[in-house]
Amino acid sequence: MHKKRLEKKFDIAPNDVDYFARKLSESGYIDRIPAGERDYFVGGSELKDETSRDIGLDAQLKSRADAEGKLSHRELEEIIDVAATENVIDYLSQNDFIIDLDGEYLVQAALDEFAHSLADRIADQVTEEFQESEYVLHQPEFEQVIENNINESTTILKEARAVRQKIIARTEDALTEELDLSERAAYNMVVMSDPKLDGQGFAELVDEQARAVKKQVARSDVTITKRSEQLSAGEERIADLQLGRTQKSREFIRDEIQERYEEMVDQEW
Repeated sequence: MHKKRLEKKFDIAPNDVDYFARKLSESGYIDRIPAGERDYFVGGSELKDETSRDIGLDAQLKSRADAEGKLSHRELEEIIDVAATENVIDYLSQNDFIIDLDGEYLVQAALDEFAHSLADRIADQVTEEFQESEYVLHQPEFEQVIENNINESTTILKEARAVRQKIIARTEDALTEELDLSERAAYNMVVMSDPKLDGQGFAELVDEQARAVKKQVARSDVTITKRSEQLSAGEERIADLQLGRTQKSREFIRDEIQERYEEMVDQEW
């Protein structure tokens, strides 16, 4: 609202309205939007209604945003109750309320919801990428897969360059939760435990491969009389495995199979 409406709303003398507005702003009850020669005021982060529901500007923008976290120009003006002039848009952008997308606006407070929406949209494609790469992706490769699929789904990364990395990171977090992914920090790898499309995951693949190696050793002509010989025979076969897209992922998968194979051998000795 404009300062004149603030005067009428609270029956404040014109000489006192600046002091009144400053105190409310300092307490977080209103935010001042400078707009050239005029100032406007909107609900601040500490403003609550009678049920303690947040009704500050962030909350209002978020509640009106669509599934992609966007508002039209008209919707923005309805929320702030003033004309969305260039000065107003600049203020809202500089203070991380919105990102100007040339005619519509991405609400910063709605980025988490937007990221979950993106994750839902690209989950099947990301799952297929994991399935085609033995359920493991190098972290940079995983991030590139996310970015590529977002770009195929929406133009938001080009439109909102200021929060591009934030959108990718939050979509990654949402996918990690939705697809039951886990990071192996020592290798900088991301693995899928239980993909929805076929029910098999990385642990099952490792177990299956380790058992196959164990059977190969048992059926071979190599004479096994002690644990070290069985481990050595298995290690030679595991070293020949070429599973995974990249050299780093192949090394990681072999190490995981080797570890599982050793566990199986230990159960026999």
